Amino acid sequence: MVKGFLVEPAGLVGASEITELGGWRAYLDSQKSKGHIPGPTARPRLRSDLTLDLMPRFPSFLDQEKGWPEMTSQFLKSIRLTIPCLLLGLLAPVGAVEAQQGRLGVELNKFEPAESGGCRTFFLFRNQAGMTLEAFEMSLAVLDKRGVIDQLLSIDAAPLPIARTTLKLFEIPDIACDNISEILLHEMTACTPQNAEPMDCFEIMDLSSKASAGFVK
Repeated sequence: MVKGFLVEPAGLVGASEITELGGWRAYLDSQKSKGHIPGPTARPRLRSDLTLDLMPRFPSFLDQEKGWPEMTSQFLKSIRLTIPCLLLGLLAPVGAVEAQQGRLGVELNKFEPAESGGCRTFFLFRNQAGMTLEAFEMSLAVLDKRGVIDQLLSIDAAPLPIARTTLKLFEIPDIACDNISEILLHEMTACTPQNAEPMDCFEIMDLSSKASAGFVK
């Protein structure tokens, strides 16, 4: 069976009419008898306007009926709308990582006079950081009513289990609770997640106070 093919009308320009011979094979036989066997016909070059058939797949502003300035203007508008969407897509994973890291809340909950004459302090540690902290030590500066540093105090609150609120009691010596105006988180001397390297906890800590003195960093 001889397979046929479809061509543009331009492909028939200069072609011989062979209908009266009854078929292609009869045409070849007639040419052989004349001592001429036609070689392969040159493939016609596709016209550039054939690409217009594919244009519906692309944005409508790619239209040759419009001038290039208008096409360029519409293209730039589409780019301005697309770029912010791409940036939001890139920034989204960053926000997701920060949300997964979570926060560590440290609350100075209350003061209570100690029998020794000092001040007993109650701290609540709300660990929503997504990790157990096996080492957690804070260096605190205790300020008196005049705003003057009375003493530096180091407290060890470890361990802090993941997703738990932990109560810790510490005694500040040689100063009455009423004489404390503020407690400053001066330095994190230790902060180590379980089975991990030490880290800087300052960035994930939220400090608050319900006592008569402030608790800041």
